[in-house]
Amino acid sequence: MDIETIRSITDRAVTRLLEETSPEINDLAAINVATLTGMKMMEAEIKYLETYAKVVNQHLANRRRDFNSLQPVSRLPEEILVYVIGIAMERHATKRYIRDLHRLTCVSFRWSAIITDAPTLWGVVLAGFSRGDQAMALKKSNETPLEVGCHAAELIGNNVDFIHRVTSHQHRWHSAFLSVDRSDRLEPLCRSSAPILRTLTIRVNPQSSSSARQTAPMNLFGGMTPRLRYLKLERFWIPWDSRLLSGLETLHLINTKRDGPSFTQLADSLQSCPNLITLRIKQVQLATVESRDVKPIELPHMTSCTIVGLDSQATITLLASIRAPICSHLVVDWKGNAVDELGVALVGWRPCIRSILAKSTQVDVGISLYSPLEGLLLYLRSSSGTLPALDIEFKAQESITALVALVSQVSQSVALVPANINVHWLNPQIKVPHDILLIFAEFPILVGVQLWCEGLATSFVKCMSYPSELDEPPTWPFPRITSLDLRDSSLSTELILQMVRARYGSGERMENRIPLMTDSPPAPLQRLVATTITDLDVAALKEINVWFPNCTIECRPMR
Repeated sequence: MDIETIRSITDRAVTRLLEETSPEINDLAAINVATLTGMKMMEAEIKYLETYAKVVNQHLANRRRDFNSLQPVSRLPEEILVYVIGIAMERHATKRYIRDLHRLTCVSFRWSAIITDAPTLWGVVLAGFSRGDQAMALKKSNETPLEVGCHAAELIGNNVDFIHRVTSHQHRWHSAFLSVDRSDRLEPLCRSSAPILRTLTIRVNPQSSSSARQTAPMNLFGGMTPRLRYLKLERFWIPWDSRLLSGLETLHLINTKRDGPSFTQLADSLQSCPNLITLRIKQVQLATVESRDVKPIELPHMTSCTIVGLDSQATITLLASIRAPICSHLVVDWKGNAVDELGVALVGWRPCIRSILAKSTQVDVGISLYSPLEGLLLYLRSSSGTLPALDIEFKAQESITALVALVSQVSQSVALVPANINVHWLNPQIKVPHDILLIFAEFPILVGVQLWCEGLATSFVKCMSYPSELDEPPTWPFPRITSLDLRDSSLSTELILQMVRARYGSGERMENRIPLMTDSPPAPLQRLVATTITDLDVAALKEINVWFPNCTIECRPMR
């Protein structure tokens, strides 16, 4: 209660007392008595108001609790509520984890009691926590499985011994993400086992060239191998015959150029992972082997495979040896010259490609060049959203002739599937070779073309404007195309209209129209996107709706 309220109550009490007192009382003693009496009356009234305020606050709290109890989440059983909170917090396992957990305890008395007494919610210990929060998490988690994590930048000050402290609870580790600046910081992991560890990520990221480098493989967990399901090693290596590399579902080996495994060791490790689902090998130095020494690597459950940064012979050997019938994502970084050998290595993947695309309604083929360093990128994807997406990427530093040969190898699996071709040549410093149009002929059922490159769109439109004289009777090239997306500043609106008039003109005779000399006319256009020069060109393209009222036309004027 503030001073003004107390003063107001005192004034009222004294005034009332003086009014009730006889007028003859004018001496000081009588006034003092009256004041003391007023003070007692004031204290009594204050106590009454305070008691009344407590009653009101309690009533409001009860009403609020009654309202919260009506919410669906408040009616959940305790076990389910803990499970839901655990899933929600799992996505936010950052240095704010403990603070966010404390904030959840403020939702209600029930939530506070449940969260405080749920050890599974406190099983996250990160180097980003304060020292007190780390101790609290270790204590409240009791003997439940732990998620442990650190970044190299966090291992400073009071946290420099973080790994030493959490290894005393290594028997409880279920998931560990350890990013350090020196491999010797991980030596405590070699002294004890982690029997329930399922996910392990180790990343060594030296802060400078003078940082201590790993000189020998590190035998983790004292030789007592946990049953890992996920393993990612980056700039760090272990004995390549270790049982850590067996029974995995996900394996990532990144930047182990020094002392990498031999091809035989890698093949043996993969063979010991029959349930492997995801494989990623990037910048790993493998010893090459003769093709006669290659044994098939059966991976019946693998759905994703990435092979990047290996030398050409190792890439070919690994591709040729893997048998992955349901793989739906393949990324290969190819920098060799023997494209015919790469095509042979892909023979084993054709059943996988064919089985998936046989159910697809359409396939997307893409060719792009964004920078000379990245090289050409070729991808092949199923565009059926309800089916497994096939994604093959070849980052190839190759000539167009070699690229055409490679596409010819791959396209044999998709010859009877409708195809879209997307060419993105977004580097103006490198002139687009028109030989790239040869790739289009590899896909007989071509239904859509997207050309974002200077000069090539103009050549393609000219190609579409005249029938082939090699056929008898002459036929129009790419008769199934229904969608065109053309971005080429040199492409004129008149050239587009001439192509449309030639291919799709109606019965009346028109200037610049070539008579249709086949019983199967081209499919009608359904979508046209074009970069034009002026607003007048935009209006001119609307003429296309004379032939195709249902055609969607999008124009991007260049100002």
